[in-house]
Amino acid sequence: MTSVRYLWNWIKEAGRGHVTAFLSWGGFFIYIVVTIFALQSDSYSTFSGIGSESLLYLSMGLGVLAAAAGFCYLEQPVKLDFYYSLPVKRGTIFWSKYIHGIVQVLFPLFISMAVCGFYECSINRDFVAYAGYYVLQSAVLFSLVFLIFYHISIVSFLAGGRFVTVLVLFASFIYGGQVVFQGIGNAYAKYFFKTFYRIPELEAMKEALTPEQLARKLTGAFLYDKIEALEYVPEKEIVLAAFFWILLFAVLMVCLERKRKVENVGKVFAFSAAERAFVFFVSVVLALLFGNLAMGYGILLVFLFHILAEMLIQRQGNALFRRKWQMAAECALVLLMTEGFAAGAKAFNDFSPERDEVSAVRICVNGMDMSQAEYEENFPGKETYETERKLEQFKFTEEGLAEGLFWIQSLKEKAETDGKAWEYSFATVCYEMKDGRQRYRVYPVDEVDFQSFSRVFETKEYKEKAYPALLWENVGDNRFAWKDGVCNQILKLTKEEKEVFLKLYKEEVLEFRMEELREAAPSGIVEMNSDKWGETEELLIYPFFEKTCAFLKEHEEIREDLLDYPVQSLKVKEDVPDRKEETYVGDGYAGGVRIEHYETEEELKEWRGRLVWTKLDVQPLLCPLGYRGGIEADVEEPESGAVVNVKCCEMMETSKTP
Repeated sequence: MTSVRYLWNWIKEAGRGHVTAFLSWGGFFIYIVVTIFALQSDSYSTFSGIGSESLLYLSMGLGVLAAAAGFCYLEQPVKLDFYYSLPVKRGTIFWSKYIHGIVQVLFPLFISMAVCGFYECSINRDFVAYAGYYVLQSAVLFSLVFLIFYHISIVSFLAGGRFVTVLVLFASFIYGGQVVFQGIGNAYAKYFFKTFYRIPELEAMKEALTPEQLARKLTGAFLYDKIEALEYVPEKEIVLAAFFWILLFAVLMVCLERKRKVENVGKVFAFSAAERAFVFFVSVVLALLFGNLAMGYGILLVFLFHILAEMLIQRQGNALFRRKWQMAAECALVLLMTEGFAAGAKAFNDFSPERDEVSAVRICVNGMDMSQAEYEENFPGKETYETERKLEQFKFTEEGLAEGLFWIQSLKEKAETDGKAWEYSFATVCYEMKDGRQRYRVYPVDEVDFQSFSRVFETKEYKEKAYPALLWENVGDNRFAWKDGVCNQILKLTKEEKEVFLKLYKEEVLEFRMEELREAAPSGIVEMNSDKWGETEELLIYPFFEKTCAFLKEHEEIREDLLDYPVQSLKVKEDVPDRKEETYVGDGYAGGVRIEHYETEEELKEWRGRLVWTKLDVQPLLCPLGYRGGIEADVEEPESGAVVNVKCCEMMETSKTP
């Protein structure tokens, strides 16, 4: 009974410290006010709970600040002597402050969620159906985020003997996972594995063991769509990882609090075990990080960083070579990791699943169905938005799967032996295994390989991915418009004519061969818009689609060449490399760029059949287009008489390589 009474009294005593209360109540009050104003202006793009980055950072920040306000006394010898001189158990002081920190943050957190949820219900009827679930789940998930950072901060205060050490330990806990799995794991994989693109398991480990990234994933801070946020449920693995962090550091907290000695305050570390673990971690991590730059010197680097760490901690020359067994373990681990990556390189690069092991394959060929700019910004093994988008788009499970696996098999032999093969293009591949795993690889593609991709391209499954209009039906009520950079012209077709047009287009898309794409760039785009479903699809119209083009010309005045319009002026910029300032280069040059204007009919004639609207640049390898320093045409729009500035590119004679 006495212990219970003392605990209650110390909880009340700790509650008299108003720093945590001021920070939490003040922070959440500001959050409520800002969120309410944001909801008033735009309730459909404002997140009051899940999806809110500001609430995420507030929860993480309060976890750190609440721990600092409650437990900074652990690094202050004078205050520590005062507390421990009182007739109260040390555990009572510690745990009363711990409970006080949790209550003073979680209570206003739940209140702020309720207030924001109630207010959003009053202004957005669509939110009412989600309100209870969204508010409660938001409060719980952000509470978990607070507890993760609260526990990490407290353990840092317990293990450190000085404020500087506390900061270093906190940074190690927060960023250690990212350094290990991204800075070391990914770097070594790229160095040793020639076909490396990404390893999902490494990314999952980095996400789970990096508290900030885990918190973002847990609370949906990466979401942009309101409905997705309202219906968001974090993955089971993410929730388990959050509880792992909370419980692990709770156990460490209990152990360290019981064994922490007052006389260790002022030392670099309050526990020798913490010191050994820190030196081990820092020595191994730094050796592997720098070892990637100086491969083969990992053992020497371990020795060097171990000595440096000991010097910073002990500052005694006679103690630098202590713990020789630990140094040996560090060297062994570094050697094991570097040799392990080297030994696994062949198995990784030669990975070749059997057909019955794969449920689907995703393929992105750089330079196929993308613009020149997208083609040039991609590099082998580098993740880009365009590559990920293409991998998402081109997923094959039927005939495309069989042809795709056959084509990929021919690429593997060149990945290790032919360095020049990477210069033309490359293919990024994702094998979706039947056991649920994903295996990513990237392979070089030379010109012969690119031509042989026609086996995949000419399958019905590929064309349905590349030309989604093949899957559209019943388009009689849709709006059709012709776009070629000058006009955005509504096609006045009847319902029957729209169905006939789409039928002709489908037939020609399914029939044409990949090699025909070398003949010409698209003439324009037919935009098909469904008001009923809110969907839009753009149909590329090639000159060799004879039936489709004939149908369009029969019903509307369609121009296949930009010079079929009245072009008033054509401006062509040409970069002048290595121009010396003292050299006179003549009229029309400025700032290293030569500018020419073509305005007469005779001057423009030489450009007939060569100008292409930049949006129609979709095959940089099959039908390469040149941009020079920039090509712009001022064209008179026939119906309105307005002058339209069209960004253009130029048809090239031969295929272009990067």
